[in-house]
Amino acid sequence: MSNLPQIARFADKHFRVEKKVVGERTLITAKPLTSEEQVNEIARMHGGKETEIGLAHARELLSEE
Repeated sequence: MSNLPQIARFADKHFRVEKKVVGERTLITAKPLTSEEQVNEIARMHGGKETEIGLAHARELLSEE
């Protein structure tokens, strides 16, 4: 697990983990990401926004071997 997009790109699988407090309970969910969701998440991690430039960079980063 990494918060760095340059490291996260090497993962075989990507998940979105969310934490939500409902009443006095804390709920955590983990959802596997589709290919396009992976691009969006890498772009978000890299620059905080899903701009066209950020998305293009994320696609390039994920396509590098």
